[in-house]
Amino acid sequence: MQIILGLDQGFTKTHAIVCDLAGNLLALGQAEGSLHTQRGMEEALLRMRQAAQKALDAAGAGWPQVAAISGGITGIDYPYEQELLTRTLGEHFGVGQVYVHNDCIGALWGGVFAGPAVVCCAGTGLNLGGVNQRGDCFQLGNYANGPYQGASSIGQSALQAVFDARIHKEPPTQLTGLFLDRLGYADVDELLLRRYRKGQVVVQELCPLVFEAAAQGDAIAEGILTEHAHHWAKLSVSVMRLLDIDLAAPVRVLLSGSVFKGKPGIPRQRIEAMLADMAPGAKVEQARYEPIVGGAVMGLFHLGINDWQNNVTRTAEKLGLVRDWGAST
Repeated sequence: MQIILGLDQGFTKTHAIVCDLAGNLLALGQAEGSLHTQRGMEEALLRMRQAAQKALDAAGAGWPQVAAISGGITGIDYPYEQELLTRTLGEHFGVGQVYVHNDCIGALWGGVFAGPAVVCCAGTGLNLGGVNQRGDCFQLGNYANGPYQGASSIGQSALQAVFDARIHKEPPTQLTGLFLDRLGYADVDELLLRRYRKGQVVVQELCPLVFEAAAQGDAIAEGILTEHAHHWAKLSVSVMRLLDIDLAAPVRVLLSGSVFKGKPGIPRQRIEAMLADMAPGAKVEQARYEPIVGGAVMGLFHLGINDWQNNVTRTAEKLGLVRDWGAST
């Protein structure tokens, strides 16, 4: 039996999936995340191999059966990086057919099987990409850099709001008590010290507390989530324009990444409201599948395999890869 090895590597986690050539998703593997541009190619490959070996073992398969490797890898932001990763993965794993893109394009493949569509991926960081009616793909990469990233930026913005409240620059916020309780610090002065002198505060881990404060009606937390969502909506329209997608015509806008699982669903609500004016044809949706499914689907498409959609849907549900968004109120 020949198989496709799908990959989804982000900064936090690396996932691998084994898929047969009929589109049956067979098994998963997971390892720590990486980013080849920051942590080096050797570590990024190690994490991919660890996740891949777990998936292969769970499927009862071996490397000689791997017909292709495909998926989304963070840090593929320029054409030369795509060429580098394609060549490096082929040589490292001994596989002749390799199809990799940025991980946000992997998430797009896991959400739609045809364009036009845009995906906004807000995990630890942020990226957006899209595909038009002709099948042309584009992703923003470093153009999406800036102060409005994913969980890392939300956490840092909230942390700054706590510091601003401490010095009476801005109003008090429930974020202060939530952060101190979660981290076990005595006061904001200790929080400041541990953040900037000891590097002990992981800002992205504070993001769920911002949603918690917003659910309690904290205006500062609501404002942080709203400000980020407005920025993401504008970037979504930028992708549409870059791909010559008619803003008045139907286009799917997929929301993917851990930030969009937070409740209340302020980011989605604000994005929908902005796009209603900026791109009247846009329909905002939560991505149906986890991004790793896109890693397998990408390989099926590039190998020219047909009639796999039903099998992907059925086995994605069996493996728990259909995203449970719950209520987004």
